Amino acid sequence: MAKKEEYEEYEKKPKLKNVLIVLGILFVIGIAVISAFPIKYVATEEYKIIEMRDISEAYKEPYDCSFEESYKEPYDCSSTDINWVMYDIDYGVASRTCIQEECSQQERYCKEKNFWGNCVKYGERCVQYSCIKYKISCKVVIENKEREGYTFSVNMRKYDYDDRDYTLISRKNTWISALSSKTLYWDFTYLSTDSVTCSANLETIPTREVTTEKTCYRTKTKTIPKTCYQSRTKLVSTPFCVTKTRQVSKTTTLLNQWTGNTDYHYKVEGGCDK
Repeated sequence: MAKKEEYEEYEKKPKLKNVLIVLGILFVIGIAVISAFPIKYVATEEYKIIEMRDISEAYKEPYDCSFEESYKEPYDCSSTDINWVMYDIDYGVASRTCIQEECSQQERYCKEKNFWGNCVKYGERCVQYSCIKYKISCKVVIENKEREGYTFSVNMRKYDYDDRDYTLISRKNTWISALSSKTLYWDFTYLSTDSVTCSANLETIPTREVTTEKTCYRTKTKTIPKTCYQSRTKLVSTPFCVTKTRQVSKTTTLLNQWTGNTDYHYKVEGGCDK
């Protein structure tokens, strides 16, 4: 009896082993099939794009800020004065000569006598003469007191005391050097009944220009060109690289999920990366 039970027990062991092997193979096959079966999941995808944004940018704007500037402009304001030259004149009588006489006193005398010495014929003769016409010689001395020579125009005249009048005898232009003098002569005749003398004057007094050099200044304005700058801002469209995310549907397997090889968040290369 005992041997029979041991035999039955021995017969059962190979069958159990085969069942276990089959079950193990089926389990491995089932696991492989299940792990390879695709499943869908939602992942977060990170990507980059270029966005244009308006950026406020500061800049310097030029503008004209020229200005007026006053300055002093020199100019010649020299003045010229006309002055009479310094001189001295002196005139008078140089000499007086009688050029015509007449008898002013006569006497009677015997021109012829007879045998007895008596005067039978008388005559008259002048015992005293008087001048009735004279020639007068005049002179004038002109002295130039300037340090330059000038031409003097001299009137040589006769003055009548009774008529209180001047008569021009002659006029002469004469050059007189600096700081020197010159004497001029003239003459005229007159009767003894006339009351006259010599006289002289200058027709015109020479003049000289006296220039006083001087520089004056007048105020003027001029434009000074200048460029200034003022701060301004402007909107400039500028590209920016922006990172964004989106939900995408992905496919994986259970095996990848179990092993941790499923990416639920990943980045997309490219975009605006250089």
